[in-house]
Amino acid sequence: IRDHMAVVFTDYLRICDLMQINPDRYPMDIEAAHDRVAAAHSAQENKMTDIAINNIANAAEKYIPTTQEYQDSEYLIILPHSSYDVIQEGQNMRNCVGSYLQRIANRESLVFFIRKKDEPKASLITAEYRHEQITQLYFKNNRAVTDKALRKLANDYAANLRRAHFETRRLT
Repeated sequence: IRDHMAVVFTDYLRICDLMQINPDRYPMDIEAAHDRVAAAHSAQENKMTDIAINNIANAAEKYIPTTQEYQDSEYLIILPHSSYDVIQEGQNMRNCVGSYLQRIANRESLVFFIRKKDEPKASLITAEYRHEQITQLYFKNNRAVTDKALRKLANDYAANLRRAHFETRRLT
């Protein structure tokens, strides 16, 4: 038990340091104090992740195709603006995109969704742009997208990102 309490107290001090707050050096209940700062740190991290995802989406939206072909298409490209958007997409599509939050926030990849224009809230396709190309393009349950028009739409967006030198490592 003593070793466990030492680990909990050490972690408590580490989290306080990360959050730049003064720790209570002699908390009455170290586990409760640890849990409070851990919850506050998690909330702060989630907020920072949401800010990063929103900034990335705002920067990437200007490269969505504006051609007449895109305007006439029955599909549209949507970028997630929060952790919730990404997690919800993963749940709707039964895929693992929800686990990409840090990859997105760290600017390692860009995730976007393709939806029908008449159903913009209904998940249809999840896509990932990474290393200057579309690396994933899937329907629900990770079924591959073979439709040429849908693949072209995703690739046109990727081409715009490449032409703009929109590197996932340099988003902002």
